[in-house]
Amino acid sequence: GAYGFRDQLQDCLAIIDYHPERVKYQILRSCTAQFPQGDVLHWFHPIFRGKLIYKGVRTRISDDLLWLPFAVADYVKRTGDRSILLKKLPYLEGAPLKDGAKDEYREFFHGTHRESLYQHCLRAINKANTTGDHSLPLMESGDWNDSFDKAGEKGVGESVWLGMFLKRVCDGFSDICVLMNDRENGEKLLKNSRRLEAAIEKNAWNGEWYVRAFYDDGAVMGDKNASSCEIDLLCQSWSSLCGMSDKKRVKSALLSAYYRLFDEKHGVIKLFSPPF
Repeated sequence: GAYGFRDQLQDCLAIIDYHPERVKYQILRSCTAQFPQGDVLHWFHPIFRGKLIYKGVRTRISDDLLWLPFAVADYVKRTGDRSILLKKLPYLEGAPLKDGAKDEYREFFHGTHRESLYQHCLRAINKANTTGDHSLPLMESGDWNDSFDKAGEKGVGESVWLGMFLKRVCDGFSDICVLMNDRENGEKLLKNSRRLEAAIEKNAWNGEWYVRAFYDDGAVMGDKNASSCEIDLLCQSWSSLCGMSDKKRVKSALLSAYYRLFDEKHGVIKLFSPPF
């Protein structure tokens, strides 16, 4: 079967305390599905044909790559295993996506260049650290909700949730930089975390909850009285998970999500409402 880059790292977060060796293996395998530019294969099939080949799809999905530093920071903090950060691993070779192309499915091979897992993670963070008109990361062809693949396909739309996720990654991985005696990158990540929070508070708060994104044309996704996706769960829950400082806003966002997205009759919390 195919390995989903994001999916297998999310699975790791749930079992670190019970199966640390299995999680370590998954992290290292995921790392080898990364390109020197920092992006990763969205999903891939490992094939052995004299040598290891990854047959998979290279995309512009904006969050996949960040799950690597997110999972690594969590793994190191919860297991105390710093040695994984020094493990040298290869990158995949392949020309970047052509202008206008959303994805490419083909076979990829590992090159000879190897770097530590720590450096792989920094490359991922640097690649994800894009900035649009609202000082938020570019959404490109989807972030976690892959159905939003056209919201930022022109390369201008921005994601509020991705800004929250990147803030959380910057905060968590700055601690890893301290462990590696890399003060320069640690301070850089913390500075970027503060910048992202300021941009979110300035541009994404609608008085009751956080909007989800900005389309390529500047229109807002996830705002009051919208005919579709008036409120999205991710930004409300992640305002707490990423540690936003304004706790009154966080509480308001969570309550808004509860009242508008919790379907008590069916026992589910909807991802967003109304549907498109």
